[in-house]
Amino acid sequence: MAGALVMLGGAGPPPASDPLAVAAAELRRGDGIAAEVHLRKALASGISRPKLAAPMAEALLRQGHLARARQWLAAEEFAPGHEVYGLRMIGLLERMERNLPAAARAYDRALAIDPRDAALWVDIGRLRYAGGEHVQAVEAVGRALALDPANVRALHFRGQLVRDQFGLPAALPWFEAGLKQA
Repeated sequence: MAGALVMLGGAGPPPASDPLAVAAAELRRGDGIAAEVHLRKALASGISRPKLAAPMAEALLRQGHLARARQWLAAEEFAPGHEVYGLRMIGLLERMERNLPAAARAYDRALAIDPRDAALWVDIGRLRYAGGEHVQAVEAVGRALALDPANVRALHFRGQLVRDQFGLPAALPWFEAGLKQA
């Protein structure tokens, strides 16, 4: 699944008084339930729905609540700077529902905004892989790694592709590199 790796840039845990930052940290850890709790606190504190739409959708998608995630994404109202993240979540939702053409459209719209987003290229690679386009998946993850050689999601996905093609021993360096970055 997609991570909210773009939400926080600093090291160390976020201050507990910032529920949006805590939610982003929980999403990076893969905990959709904890993230949702903090995002609901953020909503109750007055943070706008557009600012919460993409991370709340991600939290819900991590929990398998596709219909609830769609409710957060349906209006496509994302705060400035969160448009690519929101479109990535729409793409992920569509991919999870096996609507690959709709996922591709969401990713194409995100690419038009920021073609240098490494996380987006990982998502595109996963979409292409799900559609049986393995060569294009390898190209997409290669693009992600060219943009961000330390991207954990890209390293992990590249390891999966190498494992599928050449076996686990060939993939181990990719997985180890991802673990080292994480």
